[in-house]
Amino acid sequence: MTRATAEPLAMMLGGERRDMPFDGPRYTAIYEIDSPDVVLSPEWAAAVERGRWPAEVRPYTRNRQHKLFKVS
Repeated sequence: MTRATAEPLAMMLGGERRDMPFDGPRYTAIYEIDSPDVVLSPEWAAAVERGRWPAEVRPYTRNRQHKLFKVS
């Protein structure tokens, strides 16, 4: 798993500096899995309900998004 935090971005476009607006979740966790079927497994279902997440963290999260990307 990789955890990332969004940061301000300025870049050169068309010969001038542009401050890029940020629109999305501030924090991102990236999981590398062998197959999309992993997230449908009983083991995954059990793992996401362990620890502090279900009772202490999940109720206070917002703007959660789940996406699947394939590395090509």
